[in-house]
Amino acid sequence: MKIIFKDNLRQMIEADLKRPSKVAFERIGFIFGTDINGIIIFDEYYPVDDEDYVKSEIYGAVFNKEAIKKTLKRILVSKKSCFQVHEHSTLFGSRFSKPDLVTGQELCQTFNSFNSNVTHGSLILCGHETNVMYITRDGQIKQELFMEEV
Repeated sequence: MKIIFKDNLRQMIEADLKRPSKVAFERIGFIFGTDINGIIIFDEYYPVDDEDYVKSEIYGAVFNKEAIKKTLKRILVSKKSCFQVHEHSTLFGSRFSKPDLVTGQELCQTFNSFNSNVTHGSLILCGHETNVMYITRDGQIKQELFMEEV
């Protein structure tokens, strides 16, 4: 698998994820792209709406069912790959935390149930690294680490 961010999309996502939130410690979004033979070209980004965050004392960010419904509708309409995206500081690195792994796998399977013809997953951005978890067409969950060329 290979991922490509179209134009300045990665920079736009990083800037959005850095915005402070009144409810969550961190922000989350969803990116959509075209899956061409295992190469995903991301070209759309949708942040989780402020009203769709749920206050949590345990996790950095929690979103409600409404955020999922909006995302699933976009998957059906666009027929594109969808990946949840959030950012980690370089202090924690790009690895998936235990909650990230659980949520990421659940989202992969849910997104896949709405359109199994493309690849879906979860991304963690951290500096020049992008850690990707995705579901293969045969239902396996995989992870890959990508380094952005500087």
